[in-house]
Formats: sequence, structure tokens, C-alpha cells
Amino acid sequence: MTRVTSPVFALERRSLLEMYADFLSRPRMFQSITEGDSPEERMIRTTKYFLTAFFSGKISSGGRKPYNPILGEFFECTWNNSDYDPVKFTAEQVSHNPPITALHLESPSKRVQLTGHVWSKPKFLGMAVGVELDGEICISLLEHDEEYLFTLPTVYVRSILTLPWVELGGVVKVVCRKSGYQGTLEFHTKPSYGGVANGVSGDIRDASSTSALCEISGVWTGEMKMTFGDPGRERF
Repeated sequence: MTRVTSPVFALERRSLLEMYADFLSRPRMFQSITEGDSPEERMIRTTKYFLTAFFSGKISSGGRKPYNPILGEFFECTWNNSDYDPVKFTAEQVSHNPPITALHLESPSKRVQLTGHVWSKPKFLGMAVGVELDGEICISLLEHDEEYLFTLPTVYVRSILTLPWVELGGVVKVVCRKSGYQGTLEFHTKPSYGGVANGVSGDIRDASSTSALCEISGVWTGEMKMTFGDPGRERF
């Protein structure tokens, strides 16, 4: 994305670094991850936060391309509200070629933090641009000595010369090595004819079990559902 030249009407009037803040703009949900009373519950909360981040980012951008950050550029912001303790976000462009962004999100009072790096690899696909997000995100729960590692999907910006719109594609993993829980999520691109746009499916499993803890289904821009063996535990 950072190496693609776009017409002015397709640009958003802010930097990519600020746009990353929108993806992580659910501070109370971020803090609540560490409040889960079991490894299973914390894995569920982490996966939920990961999925809702894409919805938050899409609503903010509307398919428009942000400005390319320059080397050494950084962006900082803090979410501070009476409903939750302060959460601080920092992003810095640490490499120009290849374009790599470092991210850090932290809630000191809850002892939870997110760190990661993202390398944007764009490719033209006719009337679309595919942006492979090569990198890894890690959420650390210091209170529980747990780390949750995420891979990232590919972003597709369609109809770049008319009315741009965004969809995600590919399989991503959410892994906690300490507890053994692992989530597999597949983002489905819309077929040329028919089909559902922005679909997502997957499950969460314990490495020691052959059956899934829960199944995930829905659309990441709208309603998603976690279905457990116990019908009373459906959520989202």
C-alpha cells in the first residue's frame, strides 16, 4: 500500500500510521482481555478483539488509501475515558524500503500490551490492489505471563478508479503457546457471481484436543457468532 501511487480522489487525508490507530480503537475491549478468569476465556476475548479490529479499521477508511508515512514519522494518541483506564498507542515508520511500520499499544494499569510490525506488499490486480500484510502482532498479558501471536490477512481494494471498497482474504492464525489454544480464521473474498461479501469462518481449538472449543461464523463487517457445544454460550 505504501508504494502504490493513487489519484487524489482515492486518497484519505491522513497518514497510514493514524489509520492503524483506528484498527485498535476499542480500548475497553483490549483491557478486558486480561480480565478473563481462565486461559480459555482469555483466548476467546483475544480472538474477539482481533476480529472487531478489522471492522473498526474499515469503517474509518471506507476503501480510501492513506498517505505514505516517511521514514522516522511517528504517531501517538491516548484513549482516556471515565469508563476505562488510559490506553496509549504509538506507531513509527521504521523502514522506507521495504516499508515497515512498528506498532505499540499499552494499558499500564491492566498490564496488557500489543506490539508488532507490518510490512505492506502491494500488487496490482487489474482494477484492484492486493496488499499482503507481512508481519506479526503479539498481545502480551503480563499478569498471566501469556502471549498471543497473530498473523494478518491480505487486504484487497476493489474498483480503485471508481468507488473503492475493501475486502479481506486468506487464512490467519491466533496462537497462545503457553495455554496451547489456537484459533484459525479464514476471510472469504466475494465470488464474482453471488455469494456473501466479507464472510469469515473458523474455530478455536486446544492443541491437546481433536474437537473445537467453538466455531466462528458471520461477516466481519457486521454480525459474527461464536457457537459452543452449549447453546447458551453463543456470543458476539
